[in-house]
Amino acid sequence: MSGDPEQEYFSEGMTEDLITDLSKLSGLFVIARNSVFTYKGKAIKPERVSRELGVRYVLEGSVRKAANRVRITAQLVDATTGYHRWAERYDRELQDIFAVQEEISRKIVAALAVQLTEGEQARLGRKYTENLEAYDDFVQGHDYLWRSTEQANARARELFERALTRNPDFLPTHAILAAVYSELGREDEAGAEMAEVVRLITGVPPREHLPYKDPAVLQRLRDVWFKPRPLPIRNGPGSHEHPR
Repeated sequence: MSGDPEQEYFSEGMTEDLITDLSKLSGLFVIARNSVFTYKGKAIKPERVSRELGVRYVLEGSVRKAANRVRITAQLVDATTGYHRWAERYDRELQDIFAVQEEISRKIVAALAVQLTEGEQARLGRKYTENLEAYDDFVQGHDYLWRSTEQANARARELFERALTRNPDFLPTHAILAAVYSELGREDEAGAEMAEVVRLITGVPPREHLPYKDPAVLQRLRDVWFKPRPLPIRNGPGSHEHPR
């Protein structure tokens, strides 16, 4: 992870992006954030991770962000043999971060010979913003949200709101902000954010009669963002798993 504690949120955000991107692929089985992050910052052999999580492949690496540059190392290890299936080091301008994330995802897919559908090819590595400042606010806000304190949640809300001033069409930020507002009991604002989510997904302007403030929908959002998620993100038909 990052060598600077104040920048650790950025490396964690990148890690979660990779988990999310890879978990969407039908040919992969990916271990969830909660299970993966228990190994953060620890010198643990891939063989132990394999045994404890029941996985074969382990993705490990580091992210260091300084000024306008980012250094990333990543290696995909077959824990049953200890051999590297793929490894790479990146030293890029910060503005290239989204391209690097997509390249890492595609390299992992290629190393494991995963067959992608046309839809998966199109979605892999797709980002919801090209605005680095909005992205930075989002991942930093996400980090605060995981701290689960009243003060941290308030700071997360401020960061998500600022991200939307930088990029009003940043879809995941609308979704997570809807959950935050709902958790605070601000249902009107939560409904407004959900309406934006629907608009961005469908391209259709919000309509008054749709249940944007449906209690069941908002409860589901709160479950996603405010409750622990110890189980794997998805169960795919493949046997490849990628803890980070």
